[in-house]
Amino acid sequence: MVLPFSLLPYLTSLTLWLAATLAVFLIVLWRIGPHPLIFLLTLAFPGTFINFICGQNGFLSAALLGGGLLLLDRFPLVAGLLLGLLCFKPHLALLVPVALLAGRHWKALLGALLSALGLSVASVSVFGWAVWLAFWHNLPVALKLLGNDTAPWQKMPSVYAAVMSMGGGVLLAWILQATVMIGVIAAVAWVWARGASPAMRNSLLILGLLLFPPHIFNYDLAILALPLAWLGWEGYRKSYLLGEPLLLALGWLLPLFFLAFQQRGMRMPIGPLVLGALFIFTLRRAITSTNAHISNN
Repeated sequence: MVLPFSLLPYLTSLTLWLAATLAVFLIVLWRIGPHPLIFLLTLAFPGTFINFICGQNGFLSAALLGGGLLLLDRFPLVAGLLLGLLCFKPHLALLVPVALLAGRHWKALLGALLSALGLSVASVSVFGWAVWLAFWHNLPVALKLLGNDTAPWQKMPSVYAAVMSMGGGVLLAWILQATVMIGVIAAVAWVWARGASPAMRNSLLILGLLLFPPHIFNYDLAILALPLAWLGWEGYRKSYLLGEPLLLALGWLLPLFFLAFQQRGMRMPIGPLVLGALFIFTLRRAITSTNAHISNN
């Protein structure tokens, strides 16, 4: 997907990459919360700034994820095609099949499989098998990084990184991260199986995706704009629960706090704490709204 950009001069390529991915990012967020302030809030969002200065793929990941979830109920096959393209960053897509299976979205599952396979076949046809062999050859490098004391933990807002940065050790880090992963899988599967509202199920899935992997980076927090938009729009249209505006504000500021803490060398698990609080709050709201819907019927 990025090959055409590599054929251009660096600054031209960087500008086009950021402009194109930011544009689709903004369009998706507008579709979630069609309010004039959404553009200002998104452009001022610290997660947008961090992804922008890193020249990273957070806008693209968010656009594919948000676009796929927006289309899921009306155009499930197209939604699946978009979600399947997230295979370019598989650790941020691992929960998507869990959610689709639990929600019995079979057409979307088919679309995701087709697009993932199609993208893989296209890569082989263009570059040959050498790139895939190199990919598998370098996987142990990523795993080795997680056990390395010199890894950039201050840039990784995960439970695993928080434990490692505070000197907890590899074993404790894996135990706590695995506990979070199991809990996230169970919660996402339950909410999607119960047929929660799109805003709740989508927000919970994306927050779960941010909590699930041990090696998520600060620029991936651009994706956090999606659940903030869904939850904010839900509260704006209906009503905010007690403490919800404050929690959403903390989520909006999280990338800024995280950046400030890492620059000052402060070892506080602010990333997983805020993400975890948003996840638990969304889970509680999803359970409450789902139970109310079942009781009314």
